[in-house]
Amino acid sequence: MTLVRTRAGSAPSPRFADPLRSREPHVGDYMVLLRRYWLVIAVAVALAMLIGISVHISSPARYKARIDVVVIATSEVTAPTAVSSDVSIDSAVQILLSDRVLGETARALDYPGRSSGLLTDMTIAPLINSRILQLYVTSPTPQMAYDAVTLLVQNFLDVRKEALLTDEKNAAATIQAQLASIQTALEQPISSASLTSRNPEPSNRELVAEQNRLQTQLISLSVNPPAPGYISHQAQMPNNTVRSGGYIVMASAASVGLLLGCAAAAALDRRRRRQPPKLEI
Repeated sequence: MTLVRTRAGSAPSPRFADPLRSREPHVGDYMVLLRRYWLVIAVAVALAMLIGISVHISSPARYKARIDVVVIATSEVTAPTAVSSDVSIDSAVQILLSDRVLGETARALDYPGRSSGLLTDMTIAPLINSRILQLYVTSPTPQMAYDAVTLLVQNFLDVRKEALLTDEKNAAATIQAQLASIQTALEQPISSASLTSRNPEPSNRELVAEQNRLQTQLISLSVNPPAPGYISHQAQMPNNTVRSGGYIVMASAASVGLLLGCAAAAALDRRRRRQPPKLEI
């Protein structure tokens, strides 16, 4: 009886599997490893994704409410045409994030986490090349999401209108002061002009023209009250649950599964190489 040392009839081992040869593995070696243990890697990725889906589905349900508000640009009433003076939507966003809007809404609704919680659940999406702000609030209950987004916009419009009225009042006071100064100049006695040997008529005509312009501007302020904006899309009570971050969870789970699968494949390959060769009798 003769003992013959032979290797198993399986596929030949990659070159880096030979313990007598030490070299850096290259891409082909890794491809051989992937082809040999693809089932292990696929099972690891599938299990990781199943776990990720289970965790994502078991997370608390949330509801998202949306409302669209159009922010009207304020304008100066200077002739001959109105010139827009509020062309940036950033000012409206700053008002939304202020304590008088965000903080008051959170306190009025006793929102979980108060201002910081509402800020986390709120999303402001300005539409490009428009004056429209799309406002979203995602909350644990549909009623809370609806109430939060509705009260946010209402407080925003109230605060912005109050600010515009204050600006209008200050502008009117400035115009009235200018009119009083012009009226005083026009009522000066002619004798004072004769002392300077100047003809008062050209100056008076300029003052009268400026007076008429300021009076027109004052009338326009009184007949055109400032409009902060209006709601173009009313909020509706949400009835579908949303779970944000689904794609992120799946991508993360797939990455973890791939990493664990590769680690398991490498461990199995090292174990295979350490096994002694089979003996044939």
